[in-house]
Amino acid sequence: MTDIEKKIAEIREGLTFIVGEQSAGKWMGRCRFLLSVEENRKLREERDEARSKAEEAWKEIDSLEEQLLSSQQEIEWLRQLYEREREIADQALEQVKNLREERNQDRQWIEKAPENVTQLQQERDKMIEWLRMCLFNHGCWREEDYVAYMRDILKEIGVTVK
Repeated sequence: MTDIEKKIAEIREGLTFIVGEQSAGKWMGRCRFLLSVEENRKLREERDEARSKAEEAWKEIDSLEEQLLSSQQEIEWLRQLYEREREIADQALEQVKNLREERNQDRQWIEKAPENVTQLQQERDKMIEWLRMCLFNHGCWREEDYVAYMRDILKEIGVTVK
């Protein structure tokens, strides 16, 4: 038995005692109406309270959705930033690799520098020898002899002449 049914039973019992059985039926209809109005008021209050709580919950949901969207945007921004930094890091590593290769080539060139200097000195000495020979034999040799001698010297130092 519900609370309303209990109240109705109590009121009926009291009315029957006070006004009699016949009048109690008439009064009971009015009491039921008043009780249903009161019950409706309580239900409306509960509904309004539930609606208010639902509105607060929706506001909270909206706020959380905004936070989620903002977080997703920030995650995307961070992902793009990571990709750019990754590209920069890859480029930097490639540059380091290239610089190491250049350094190794420079090191090899430096290691060969004494040989190159020696070779250049030998070539210089041959050219000086050729010039001295030309000056020493000036007027003695024919022009073809000078040309042949120059070609031989140039050939020795690695220069090809037609």
